[in-house]
Amino acid sequence: MNYQSAEPCIRCLESLAEQRADLPALKVVVADGGSPDNSVEILEKWILDQGYAEWISLLSLGLNGGFGWAHNQVMLRALQSEHPPEFVHLLNPDTRLEGQAILALRNAFDRDPEIACVGSQLVNSHGGLQPAGFHFPNIRTELARGARVAILARLMLAPDPVILADEAPQYVPALSGASFMVRVSALREIGLFDDAFFLYFEEIEWMHRIRQAGWEVLHEPASCVHHIGGVSTKLSRDEGELLQSGRPFYWYQSQRHCLIRTLGTGRAHLAFYLWWLGYVVFAIPLSFVSPIIRRNLIKDELSDARRAWREPSPLDRSTYAPALSDPPGADPAWLSSAKERRP
Repeated sequence: MNYQSAEPCIRCLESLAEQRADLPALKVVVADGGSPDNSVEILEKWILDQGYAEWISLLSLGLNGGFGWAHNQVMLRALQSEHPPEFVHLLNPDTRLEGQAILALRNAFDRDPEIACVGSQLVNSHGGLQPAGFHFPNIRTELARGARVAILARLMLAPDPVILADEAPQYVPALSGASFMVRVSALREIGLFDDAFFLYFEEIEWMHRIRQAGWEVLHEPASCVHHIGGVSTKLSRDEGELLQSGRPFYWYQSQRHCLIRTLGTGRAHLAFYLWWLGYVVFAIPLSFVSPIIRRNLIKDELSDARRAWREPSPLDRSTYAPALSDPPGADPAWLSSAKERRP
């Protein structure tokens, strides 16, 4: 999905052109989520100038409906076409692929028919490896996340949220949404993204459904993808900037959705209260004496999180994932709900 990031998207498409030597049948759809700048015009012109219109198409959605909704719109159209694909590769516009990155993902499916999803090894802008995957949140991890004290997490036997990269492929609970491929037969069983999420955590909830259905998720280090991060959202990952500017409120809403979807309502609320307890009892007092913990605090995090949990949403009650037979074009669930609540 492109949103106000035409130039990074073009660099990504240039790297995709190199992948076609291994995959001549590769088709690419760039979904633009209602960019208010001239992204659509820039991308259309570039595609035509390069002579790539045969294999790259641009889907202008006219609405910033969020990460999951935009990808759903592309997948619904592709999977309802005359020749639907067997595999779909989801790729952020702020990425650049190396070597045989797509082929490595595709080949992984042949090794294990139980694999539903395969993710790339992401490399950050400094050349460092990003995590191989993530554990799903639980009560213990939320308490440890709030406290910001590593020894507390170890004493509680709470798993580290991130799974470090390895040289060999490894099965993981969940992957980053920046670059991964999914088996269409698995999609037909579990459905698409839950578009009650605007942005963040939607891939975690989706992969939780994948794992609950008995499918496997794999990290494939042979697929190397450079990932900048935050280009479309302009949300920095730098701790110092987060301390000054904070996160958008929808981050906390999405995090609440994710906890309720993966833990259930009662355990999700308990997880939040334990996060809050860890934050108040450990993180805030220790921030006065520990510069490391102080740098890890985020502006308005405590108040924004409490507000998100004080304002329950009807969208928390069930999953809003379209079936593969649903017609494309419907508003995302989060937008429909907001319209219904307006006086």
